Amino acid sequence: MSVYTVSTAAIASVVVLAAWLGLFAYFVWTDSKASADA
Repeated sequence: MSVYTVSTAAIASVVVLAAWLGLFAYFVWTDSKASADA
């Protein structure tokens, strides 16, 4: 495996993880905001 392949895989993993965390944080934040407004 070349350095390019490893670095690309690492970057892709970080991007996917960040996307999931952002999505989770978004849903938690909107849910808590809706509960506070209710």
